Amino acid sequence: MTAKEWSAKVDPSNLDFSLLIVTPKQPFLQWLDTFKIKKGLGDYKNYSLHCPEDDSVWLIPKIERFSKTGSYDEFLDEIKPRLLLAELYNYGAVEADFGYSIKKETFDAFFDLTLRTQATLISVIL
Repeated sequence: MTAKEWSAKVDPSNLDFSLLIVTPKQPFLQWLDTFKIKKGLGDYKNYSLHCPEDDSVWLIPKIERFSKTGSYDEFLDEIKPRLLLAELYNYGAVEADFGYSIKKETFDAFFDLTLRTQATLISVIL
């Protein structure tokens, strides 16, 4: 599929989301090195450690939808444990491998979040 064919299939008027970018902090990268060694993969270089291009990107409701004071923070608190599990799964780990409680505070210790309020479709530049 060419870029023009792809952009013809995407209707920008239906895009109603913000982007949440998950970036691992140094403690997670250190844990990941230890995890690789335990799994017998210590000799294999992990090329994704760490490039911003490898950060996870999640579509969330548009930030403007969180109109009630504190509702965005409540939303983040609710999803952080699931984001943490998703990051573990991304590297072939499960909760039992991690050794820390799966909760929002743990997520905050190991990851940063960045909000992007918009994305531009490639069709705009074609």
